[in-house]
Amino acid sequence: MPRFALVALAVLAPGIAMADTRAGALVYYLDEHYHPMVRLDRLPQPSGALRGILAMYALQNGGGCDRRSPQGLECKLTESLGLGPQCSSRHLAEVRRLFIIGMPKMSGGAPHLYASAGEPGVLEALCYGQPDTASRQRTWSAIRVKVSGESVAVQALGNWMTPYGNGRFGYQTEYDVSDGKVSVVSHRELRLQAGQQ
Repeated sequence: MPRFALVALAVLAPGIAMADTRAGALVYYLDEHYHPMVRLDRLPQPSGALRGILAMYALQNGGGCDRRSPQGLECKLTESLGLGPQCSSRHLAEVRRLFIIGMPKMSGGAPHLYASAGEPGVLEALCYGQPDTASRQRTWSAIRVKVSGESVAVQALGNWMTPYGNGRFGYQTEYDVSDGKVSVVSHRELRLQAGQQ
């Protein structure tokens, strides 16, 4: 079994409560063979704001980035959103259009960059570009979305891996999707147990 699969197995182990439907619809996950699955049909109405939020998650960490093509890095989550390759101009434009007043930090960039996501070059610097086979990676293993009016709550869990160790990360974030933009209402990092090789 590949090292990535072992890390993914740890994230989806019992105790993470991913089966709790009160947390929302499971729209991105790894199946029993560790293949990335995207189920946008589980969203009540996959509006532009919901697609933009998921595009931002794809921008910050990998979402099934399994190969490079002449067009760029192909990632299941980004492609399912109709945004083409990872970090494409369409992908970046979608995030920039909706996250006018900043986005939550869920990757390794400097904190001030997330507050200025609309400025030229910032999203390009933050956009995740590692395939799933890379020796250093941060990838999503499960993303749940719950919609209630103009409020969107997202619970996202992921894995990180370096040549020196691996672990898990997670975030619980609430967004307001009114007035044609997305703003962060609350954002917290979930404390998950880290593992070492």
